[in-house]
Amino acid sequence: MLASKPGLTSLANKTVGMPVPPDAARYCHEYIVAADRPLAVSARISRRILRGATTYIETPPRGAGTFTPKPGQDDEVFAEGDVGPARIRVRQLHEDANGISTSPVTVAAAPPCP
Repeated sequence: MLASKPGLTSLANKTVGMPVPPDAARYCHEYIVAADRPLAVSARISRRILRGATTYIETPPRGAGTFTPKPGQDDEVFAEGDVGPARIRVRQLHEDANGISTSPVTVAAAPPCP
């Protein structure tokens, strides 16, 4: 039996019906957000290092990006990179008779929160 720990919900997909591209991540969370309003996303990629009998966790600062979702458009947001601040990437999902395709969406650096 596989169960997630409290606060770790990545093992259960949460969907609202967006199209799924063939190269989508195995686990996802879909949200409905307000259109035409800037959306900021932050993420970080950590790693565990085992040295002898001691485990160290390298937790870098978060990377952050912002974009403005458009009405009626499905966007996929994901983090990319190695250990360190993640690069935020966004792509628009397109569904037609030939299947699902994607196109990149411009992401700007998110300013620090006040």
